Amino acid sequence: MWLLQWLRPPPPPPEPLPEASSLPLVTAALLCWFLPAVLVTQHSERSVAAFAIVEFVAALLGNGLFVGVELLTAHWSEAASELALQLLLFVLLVVLYFPMDGHMNAALTAGAWACGQCTLKAAALFVAAQLFGSALAMELMELVVDPALREHIRPPHPPYIDEGIWAAILFELVCTFLMVLLYLGCTELERFDKHYVLTSGLVVALVRYTGASMDPLGAFSAALFAEDYIHQLEVYWFGSLAGGLLAGLVWRVLESYLQAKRV
Repeated sequence: MWLLQWLRPPPPPPEPLPEASSLPLVTAALLCWFLPAVLVTQHSERSVAAFAIVEFVAALLGNGLFVGVELLTAHWSEAASELALQLLLFVLLVVLYFPMDGHMNAALTAGAWACGQCTLKAAALFVAAQLFGSALAMELMELVVDPALREHIRPPHPPYIDEGIWAAILFELVCTFLMVLLYLGCTELERFDKHYVLTSGLVVALVRYTGASMDPLGAFSAALFAEDYIHQLEVYWFGSLAGGLLAGLVWRVLESYLQAKRV
């Protein structure tokens, strides 16, 4: 009997289990952060809670549209696909973001807090809403998109990353600093508050000719969909948020100087 068992071919190895997606876990974690924050805020600061809902819906629509357009243009040339995404960004800025005075970008929220537009509690709530909206958009896209198409979505490649991680962080920081200054100038100065179409064009030009993301949520959404988180924390969160905070602080000093000069 033992001889027959020895001659018997070994059983085939078990099939590997499919890789689990992190999307449901991340979405649930962000929901657990977002909903309590809304429930705590809604009774004391209803306008803040309402603005957070707007941020959530805008992040859901905006990042969902970006991934959808990137999938639709996957077979186009790289230049044509980038142009389509930049045109979508311009339309969203003009039609959705600026008219609602929204942020829809964690770096802009950081800049708004640093210059005194909102409290730290409100800024944390807005970022929670943006993250949850982005994660939910990717969750919905994963349900409707053919898995074979997921390889066409990749997080942005940091410019100057070949020169070292600190070069990439510094470049992202400087570009985000300029973008947030443009935003604050358009929303804070009365002379420019109606020129958001021009400001939107300048923001898109900054994205087009620098290659920087300047949007932690956009990079996060693509990384979450592609399950590729390389350089997310150090470049797209640390670099972008630092640039936004620095822009807000500079704007606060500049605003104080302009007010003193008027007096």
